[in-house]
Amino acid sequence: GLTPGNKEINMINHWVKELIDTKFIYGGSVNPDNIKTLTECDVDGFLVGGASLDHNSTNQMVNICTHYS
Repeated sequence: GLTPGNKEINMINHWVKELIDTKFIYGGSVNPDNIKTLTECDVDGFLVGGASLDHNSTNQMVNICTHYS
């Protein structure tokens, strides 16, 4: 349930993209409380797990991503 900081996420993202040409989807504990901060990372999308089971949470995350993309 711990989310790394944006610096760590971006560091891993850039390291992976140096190795292979790919999209980077972040999927660690994405939820309505942290997704705005995560939209500031250099990622290509999110893989939402348990938070997607609640339609209110899903709607919140979609609205946040739409607003900050």
